Amino acid sequence: MLSAKELENCIDLLADINVMTNNNDIKRKLLEIGYTLKRELDNVSLIENMGREVDSRSIRMNNSDIKRLLEDNIQLFNEKEHALKQNQELCKVIDSKLKSYDAKIDIMRRSVDSIINGIAEIKGLV
Repeated sequence: MLSAKELENCIDLLADINVMTNNNDIKRKLLEIGYTLKRELDNVSLIENMGREVDSRSIRMNNSDIKRLLEDNIQLFNEKEHALKQNQELCKVIDSKLKSYDAKIDIMRRSVDSIINGIAEIKGLV
């Protein structure tokens, strides 16, 4: 497909030829060719403009997509940091509870040992 610039050049050349001739039959044929090229020029110009517009939109969309991705990444990073802090706090709570339960289990173990010793003493007396 010819570009709009090439078609414009052809139309200009036809106009130059039209000026150079006095033959009406040639002028009529030149005009016919010129109108056909002009219609094609309009179509090609429309296609080229649409292509530029699509490229422009694509660039804008890519920029907005990149911006949106960066915003999403920042949000995900902040959520990750928040989750890590919550995880650390939860670990601290669990550790403190484990220590508390460990101390209570130790007390219970000593109590059970004391009961077992008491039962053994009672058996020894009997």
